[in-house]
Amino acid sequence: VIPLIGNGLVRQTHQRAAAASSSPGESHRWVPVYFLATLTSAALAEGAALFGSIVYLLTKNGIALLVPSAMALVLLWLLPSRDKYAPFVANITGQQMT
Repeated sequence: VIPLIGNGLVRQTHQRAAAASSSPGESHRWVPVYFLATLTSAALAEGAALFGSIVYLLTKNGIALLVPSAMALVLLWLLPSRDKYAPFVANITGQQMT
């Protein structure tokens, strides 16, 4: 579910980018969109982790800690980097980032 939210934002942005042409040197203008997609996905993962933590505190069931642990891995996977940003821009604009 979490990556689907980011992909939906990318799809909407791709449609907007098709309407407005972008030159190869304008890859920096997609930073806010990338930030929004990453922030939204991370917030959903954090919410699931918080829910799992509360379930553990209420039930003292160790299995409930699997959800926060998995969401911590998802948050690490979502950390932004240039290696993830370049394909994001290429997916939206169809141009390689310089």
